[in-house]
Amino acid sequence: HQRLGSRGSDRLRRFSRWLEGQPAFDFVVDGPNVGYANQNFEGGRFSFAQVAEVVSMLQRAGKRVLLILPAKYARDVVPNHTSSSQPDDRITAADRALLDGWRSEGLLYTTGPGMYDDWYWMLATVGRGDSQPVAVTNDAMRDHWADLLPARDFARWRASKVVPFSFGAAASAPRDAAAPPTHAVADPPIADPPPAHEAPSLRACVGSPPPYSAEAQLLAGRWHVPLPDGAPEGEGGGAPEPVGQWLCVSVVPPPRVRRAGDPQVAVCR
Repeated sequence: HQRLGSRGSDRLRRFSRWLEGQPAFDFVVDGPNVGYANQNFEGGRFSFAQVAEVVSMLQRAGKRVLLILPAKYARDVVPNHTSSSQPDDRITAADRALLDGWRSEGLLYTTGPGMYDDWYWMLATVGRGDSQPVAVTNDAMRDHWADLLPARDFARWRASKVVPFSFGAAASAPRDAAAPPTHAVADPPIADPPPAHEAPSLRACVGSPPPYSAEAQLLAGRWHVPLPDGAPEGEGGGAPEPVGQWLCVSVVPPPRVRRAGDPQVAVCR
């Protein structure tokens, strides 16, 4: 609240009330993160086409989508935060048609000036009622976790509520430190088959959240402990490594000859 101020808090409350009045969303798309993906080059720009591809692909899969965009990206001239020498760009007629279409469908929410748009899609994932969509973003969120939750709780939220995206022929999002991991236990990523006439750079693929969290848990009297493929989760809310195997451990009552409180451990086969 100190960072948001009273005006910012009021805007987020207004957004929360708006969410409560909407049918449940399945996914919330981080518009700036998708629009700037792979655009950090001379001549790069905010790509409405990339946003449209992710939104349309999810809709074709039968998902209800909420798109979050800062208000400045709904104007005739939008910022250019790539390495391009051009500081802003005038949107095209096709871009304007996309914006108007998203508005008419009721899936576009624009954030107010001076507001951090990430707060909106993060809030949407923990909204009240039935609408708790999964966020689509490759944002590593290194600057968020310390302000919100302890590192472990934040990592748990991110693992269950944030999925990555990619463009191109790959079957899953790229594996790098800046993107949340895909999970071997998750449902297959959502993706369209490549049409013969479509440029491969605009084929979107969105990951799926895992059906259960990759953390130690007790089930039917047995502990199930994930064994990561690589290094364990780092400090500062770093992304955990994908789980390759699980260790199943049973704690059986000690025999009478043992000292009290000295349990015997057996590994499940």
